[in-house]
Amino acid sequence: MVTLGPALSVAYKSLAGGESWYRQDNMIGEFGLNDPYTTRKIGFGLSQFANATLPWFQDPGYPNRVYGFNMHVATENVSAMLDSPTVDYANDLRRSLKPRQFMVVTATVPAIVCEINARLDRSIDDFKALWQKPRRDGSGPSSAETWVALAQYHIGMLMPVQSDNTNIVIANWDDQRNETFGSNVRQYVLSRQNYTGTWRVSQTSIELLQAIPSYQRTDDQCLMKSNHLALSDRYINVFHEYDWRYRLPDRDPKFYRENIKNDATLLASMVWSRLAALAGIVVNQETPNPGCDLNEGPILPYKTNVTIKTVTVAIKPGWTIILVLALYPTILLTSLVLRVIVWPRSPIAEGFGLISLLASVEKGSLALLGGAGLSGKVDRPIFVGFSVVTRNDDTDVTRRSNIITFFSTKVMRSERLKKGIKYS
Repeated sequence: MVTLGPALSVAYKSLAGGESWYRQDNMIGEFGLNDPYTTRKIGFGLSQFANATLPWFQDPGYPNRVYGFNMHVATENVSAMLDSPTVDYANDLRRSLKPRQFMVVTATVPAIVCEINARLDRSIDDFKALWQKPRRDGSGPSSAETWVALAQYHIGMLMPVQSDNTNIVIANWDDQRNETFGSNVRQYVLSRQNYTGTWRVSQTSIELLQAIPSYQRTDDQCLMKSNHLALSDRYINVFHEYDWRYRLPDRDPKFYRENIKNDATLLASMVWSRLAALAGIVVNQETPNPGCDLNEGPILPYKTNVTIKTVTVAIKPGWTIILVLALYPTILLTSLVLRVIVWPRSPIAEGFGLISLLASVEKGSLALLGGAGLSGKVDRPIFVGFSVVTRNDDTDVTRRSNIITFFSTKVMRSERLKKGIKYS
């Protein structure tokens, strides 16, 4: 009984898994092209790129999978980077949460979508000529090349127009196989499209749970077409970190079991991180940019309708919670019933104690306690038994009997008491 209370408390707390929640519709939330974990623009975007893509690098896959706070990998060749809650809005949501609570926030926002072009819009020779053409100004092509160590394997990136991120070409070739730039060319088209995203906001993190594309382009396509942000020379080296042709299963069988083509995910992340770093929203911007001309300043955050579901982690309903809650009162009630029905028939009264024991002890058995006067300890186990001595006096109408206590080094069997006789 001493340990029952703590044991039931531990059992009660182990029954987590249930939820209670309430929903708020048509709330106003603030979103933008930004990293929700930082309030300032950092470098040229590589830090934001690493932050956003790390969950995907750890477990690449498709279809229809979400990673981190804004990445959606729809298919092998289509990926998107959603606009996310601003830092201020995310912090406001976190501060409103109580212990054991989280929020599920749903909103329709623009996203940078990268998808493969089924057919090249130029010939391979044209692309090769552009790739070899030196860059002159923002209107010319932008190209870069890297190669994998210990192998004559090259990766090339080409933007036919340096200031336009809507058209990017990727190629890979192996000199040992007599391949060239044109041996394996893929063209990708990037655009801004509407997405319905659902985020889980806790006191410590923001996680994208679901992303549903609308396949409708937004009105801010100029953000992609005229941003003058060259990508090729900044990001080309990340391609050999995870390339669908170089990263074969036999090189890392634990994580990479397929030759997954990753170009769409990398390109969408590159453009997003570059824009978030150099053109993303800034807190307390003195010269706000009303449109998407990056020469006029960074893009402002925007307000949109959101649905918020606030969830509190609770005890999971079921028969186990009923069992735990009913166990203690059941034991208590059973003890009370036994106290009333059974225990009054015990030969030992409520006042029974040390005095009662010594008053009824048989003198001869006291010798077994020798040597324990000061220490209170004996050198062997001592057992207690009770015997009943009935008086032979016929004049005693009370029919009293005496209880005699015996000490012994062996287990003793006590005599049973009889109804109608008083014992003393």
